Amino acid sequence: MLSISIILFLFIFLLVIVTSSVWSACGKIFKIEKLTFKNALATAIIITIVNVIISILDFLLSFVIISDIYYNLFCEVFGLILGIIGMILVIWIIKKRFETTKLRAAGFLLVQIIFVVGVALFISTFVLRAFTIPAGSMKNTLLVGDDILVSMLYYKFQSPKRS
Repeated sequence: MLSISIILFLFIFLLVIVTSSVWSACGKIFKIEKLTFKNALATAIIITIVNVIISILDFLLSFVIISDIYYNLFCEVFGLILGIIGMILVIWIIKKRFETTKLRAAGFLLVQIIFVVGVALFISTFVLRAFTIPAGSMKNTLLVGDDILVSMLYYKFQSPKRS
């Protein structure tokens, strides 16, 4: 459990550093003068804390007892509302911290979303891909419906071999 916590901490730390670097580069594009790396780093930490709080609220929602019929709908609607609140908070934080307009802050957030989607597509295409076992052909080791992660990098350097 400790190793997962360390990996998660390092991932968040790396994400904050990369986000700050991308923001400071985008500050020149959007002509935001107060957007230095130091200011971007502090803002990225604040936004990460806001996102963690929203994720905790969404997790706590799973413990609310609602009838089975409305539970999924309630979870989806509440998750959507939390996502919208999170985006509004991020735009407000960017606007206040960098003393810019709402439109530039929203454009700034849009650039960040495009960057994240690009990184996610790159990772899922070239690095790591998730699969679900569809049939029982590997019944002794994997069950139908099991989820697995497959490293795509391994096959870039050598072809698969039977064992």
